[in-house]
Amino acid sequence: FTKEITIDIFFVSDAIDNKVMKFDNILTYRQTEGTATWKDSEGDYGLLKCMGNYVTTKEEGTILNNYCQGTNRNKESFWLIMNRNSVDYDLGVGKISYIKGDGKFKKYVNFKCLYAVELNEGLAVIKQKCKL
Repeated sequence: FTKEITIDIFFVSDAIDNKVMKFDNILTYRQTEGTATWKDSEGDYGLLKCMGNYVTTKEEGTILNNYCQGTNRNKESFWLIMNRNSVDYDLGVGKISYIKGDGKFKKYVNFKCLYAVELNEGLAVIKQKCKL
């Protein structure tokens, strides 16, 4: 029996702490830190705190590695890694891997979920789909 869960994650771009280093026209390196809200298709919701980095080049696109800890309204936590390797920076698809979970999130450990991100007017919207 397979159950699909969708999770919507919302980052406000202005609230994300970015440190940027540009290597002329060759590449751009960013370190990021931010907090988002999330809501899943089962009615649960909470906060997600993330730190990570991404490198953007014209030839290879964006390579992102983001590490996050989420907590729901019942103070149950999960930890995940968000990876993306895409040519289109503004709209990319990647994988989320759950590495640890407490409470109801124990069942998420070792799951890999697909996500798509869209950047639009100061908002980063991530739509995640998991088959449990």
